[in-house]
Amino acid sequence: MVRIPPLQKRSARSDRITLDTLELEVDAKVMLTRNTNIPDGFANGSFCTVIDFLYNDEETVVVKIVLRSEEERVGVEHS
Repeated sequence: MVRIPPLQKRSARSDRITLDTLELEVDAKVMLTRNTNIPDGFANGSFCTVIDFLYNDEETVVVKIVLRSEEERVGVEHS
């Protein structure tokens, strides 16, 4: 399990839930809540599976979360 600290603890929007720490592991099912790469299909509401974590040079901070979409057409631009 990987613990990812928040980028921002307080939300300016009252309808948005913020957590102190996000806990994820490989094979976790997630849903995107922001558009990250619309031309490649990674958009708000897309369901994905966590397949890996990429760390900084010191391997102390997660810098990217690698996802695989549950839809075949999503992610083909960079495969």
